[in-house]
Amino acid sequence: MGEVTVEDLDMHDFLYPLILCELDIPSDIKDIFEHHIDATFHTIRSVNDRLKTGNIDKAEAQRMKELLDIHIQLHENGKLGMLPIQRTVEELYEEPNMKLSIEAHIGTQLIAHDSCASNPRVDSSIAKCMHNVLSHYNGKSEDIRTNMTYVREDEMFTEGCRSNLHLIMDIKAMEAMDTTELIVDDSSDVLTFTPLGSGQEVGRSCHFLHFKGKKVLLDCGVHPGMMGVDALPFVDTIDVESLDLLLITHFHLDHCGALPWLLEKTAFKGRCFMTHATKAIYRLLLGDYIKVAKYGGGSESRLLFTEDDLERSMDKIEVIDFHEQKEVNGVRFWPYVAGHVLGACMFMIEIAGVKILYTGDFSCLEDRHLCAAELPTMRPDVLISESTYGTQLHENREERESRFTSMVHEMVGRGGRVLIPAFALGRAQELLLILDEYWEAHPDLQDIPVYYASSLAKKCMAVYQTFVSGMNDRIQKQIATNNPFVFKHVSNLKGMDHFEDVGPCVILASPGMLQNGLSRELFENWCTDSKNGCIIAGYCVEGTLAKHILAEPEEITALNGEKLPMRLQVGYISFSAHTDFEQTSVFVKALRPSHLVLVHGEMHEMNRLKAAIQRQFSEEGIPIEVHTPRNTETLGLRFRGERTAKVVGDMAMVPPQHGELISGVLVKRNFNYHIMAPKDLSAYTDLSSSHLTQKTAVHYSHSLPLLLFNLRQLTEDASISDERKPSSDPTVPTHTIKMFDLCDSDDTICLQDIITVHWCSGAKVVVLEWTSNPVSDMYSDAALAAILHAESNPLPEKYLPDTEAIVWTSEALEQTIKDVCGDESVVEVDGSVMKIEIDGRQATVCGYEYSRSRIGRSSSLSSSHFAHYQNCCIRY
Repeated sequence: MGEVTVEDLDMHDFLYPLILCELDIPSDIKDIFEHHIDATFHTIRSVNDRLKTGNIDKAEAQRMKELLDIHIQLHENGKLGMLPIQRTVEELYEEPNMKLSIEAHIGTQLIAHDSCASNPRVDSSIAKCMHNVLSHYNGKSEDIRTNMTYVREDEMFTEGCRSNLHLIMDIKAMEAMDTTELIVDDSSDVLTFTPLGSGQEVGRSCHFLHFKGKKVLLDCGVHPGMMGVDALPFVDTIDVESLDLLLITHFHLDHCGALPWLLEKTAFKGRCFMTHATKAIYRLLLGDYIKVAKYGGGSESRLLFTEDDLERSMDKIEVIDFHEQKEVNGVRFWPYVAGHVLGACMFMIEIAGVKILYTGDFSCLEDRHLCAAELPTMRPDVLISESTYGTQLHENREERESRFTSMVHEMVGRGGRVLIPAFALGRAQELLLILDEYWEAHPDLQDIPVYYASSLAKKCMAVYQTFVSGMNDRIQKQIATNNPFVFKHVSNLKGMDHFEDVGPCVILASPGMLQNGLSRELFENWCTDSKNGCIIAGYCVEGTLAKHILAEPEEITALNGEKLPMRLQVGYISFSAHTDFEQTSVFVKALRPSHLVLVHGEMHEMNRLKAAIQRQFSEEGIPIEVHTPRNTETLGLRFRGERTAKVVGDMAMVPPQHGELISGVLVKRNFNYHIMAPKDLSAYTDLSSSHLTQKTAVHYSHSLPLLLFNLRQLTEDASISDERKPSSDPTVPTHTIKMFDLCDSDDTICLQDIITVHWCSGAKVVVLEWTSNPVSDMYSDAALAAILHAESNPLPEKYLPDTEAIVWTSEALEQTIKDVCGDESVVEVDGSVMKIEIDGRQATVCGYEYSRSRIGRSSSLSSSHFAHYQNCCIRY
């Protein structure tokens, strides 16, 4: 058998760790790859040495050689299957020299294949194997995740290395995945969260929340880098018709751009809420979106909705004030200030006692015109937070503004034109405030025009002046004397027809990512001149021209397909009102949710943020679970709480004693429980109480005394309450008997004349009448049985026993005991307590009788009598 050498293995598989060791990356990451190389080569040398010295059995050597062959084959074709990997690891665990090598090499190579990554339902045994592999990295997998940016930006970072590292980072996520579908019904304790957009991406924010049968949709935006139906969130994966509620956080297109389509083109029947300012700007922005889509070459068939759809959608949108609580089908919700843009809010949602805070886009720093995001006063169980900037840190506001104005000054100073792509509302107002103030302070620039190029310019300013109460204290104080949004050095520009391109100027034009519209037209006109400049002042989504030019390509493709050389200067200064890592971590730490769900972030930024938060919170001993679901991937979180019922009405007037049983009507409304007396139903609920009177007629052809005798076998209070002379109408009662006018000693049960017996002697009919309820129905059955017994067993009146022959229940029981135990037994009766002494032994019978029940000597104790006995006990 030949020697196993390094040449037996594919060398390109070892190339990437050698390259990475030359990069400027953290030392702990280098150590991982250097250990990988050393362990692999050490294993091959060890096998050869043992073969030469004879310290290894040939059969064992052959087995190890076969395993290495499998190793090599799996390198060549990662789709041969995963079972050989598991078998390899398990068998080679017996060889100390092989253990680290196989684990390290398999950990970075063999299990890191796209076939494993694309299938989230990885076999559990393989997932366990992956976990074992990572155990020798001493938790370094998160560091790989955190520092992946170092190697991704290097030109020598090959596609194969990219795939391998990507899967190493996702090993733990795959291990945690459940291979069974989440089955959630209305009574389930599982809260499910499914991103239908902005799950490991930025754009088309839309999230589906389902708990206790309540279904809530959070935002409904479009993807800025896509067109038509491709830009929509994946709402086709849910039943839109069953949605209870839709909450919109703010007016940006990636959060509300698909709303007219959802309200008008689908079966949505729920209710939709947003703040007052958001609704006002939504109408303007979406109207402009339709016009720009047409202007940018979009055909009618590609448009998601029309102006008519937008107009009709306005009638279906309801408004809500900050901190105003509303409830829809058992879902309570209220908004907090989110900063970011005018009217932006965070929604706190409560379903069955579980609180979920959805931040939307938010900023924890106050800027020139907007407040910082509020910190909710109550702790949510689940925090759904944006992760746009991951672990990045924003520069100081003063430094950022200084760098921005200096860059603009430099570009116009050399005779160039400056394009600042910005959305019509939001950051544009912040930038205009900065430029107007800077132009005021620099008279030498006041001959150079500054334009706000938007068809919505005047309308936008009117909206900002209307909702000034939603801005910070600085603006509210200033507007009383000098409206800051009436700019001295900024002019409105409706379109290219009104623009003379003759010299240096500064233009803020929409849209902010250069997808189409006026900003795209200006960029294509100016990009060939090196004197000109373009300043990207906000976040750019993948797939947009704004994101593309940040890489400084040599040329760009115009909307008409023409290739244009790109010579203008591109600058990037982030005025984006999203939280950075420091703001996010402080916000999360203050709220301390049990679960943090990250959305609205590119996959790698999101993963870095997850790793950083987990590491930071672990060091501080703060328990938290961080989740980063992909689009359409359902996350299940289990919540189980105690159900509490509040006592209200008259029942709440008397505090209960410990151990006392409370009886009343239990009313459930959504997820709230109340116990009350029946008479309080109309006062505390929308329910009303009613009484149902029942009548039953039976044939009775005998005398009145016989009827009374049989009825008095049930209760002594059966008595004639009304007596009339026979009339010409035989159906008119001649006698009325009331019975069961009962109250026990503790007033636990009080039944007043619950049975009325009408005897129509002429028609030979007895009519029973009672108010229907479970107790009265029982007594009416007993009365009916007594009447039927009288009819079927007639006795002449002379044989009916006298009243004195009736024996009280206590006397009957005493006589029964003496008959059973002998006359020498001693029986003492004290109220409802009977003490019995027989042969020196004592027993006590308590609560054995109902206060007004009795039986006849000749009668047996019927079940209806036992129904009177309560809490009967015998103590020896």
